[in-house]
Amino acid sequence: MSGGKKGKVDPYYQKDPPKRARGTDPQSQMKSYKNAVKPLRIEVGANGKKKYVYRCEHCGEEFKTDKRKKHRRAFHDKKCQYEWHKY
Repeated sequence: MSGGKKGKVDPYYQKDPPKRARGTDPQSQMKSYKNAVKPLRIEVGANGKKKYVYRCEHCGEEFKTDKRKKHRRAFHDKKCQYEWHKY
């Protein structure tokens, strides 16, 4: 373990074990959309990419994103999120 030296421990073994490769750990896998906010509609463009349409929780304005929301609330920018959270 320490290369033949008695009484000494290799510093590598005193550290935390190495991290697993990405995707093998169950916690590193994608979150479930079960509790996420549902999009109003899904639009498919001419190039085949999906756009998810949501309604902002604070101002009620509709907005489009390329990625699906994984959270319980949808805000179109940080300002609306801050104002909603403040009150």
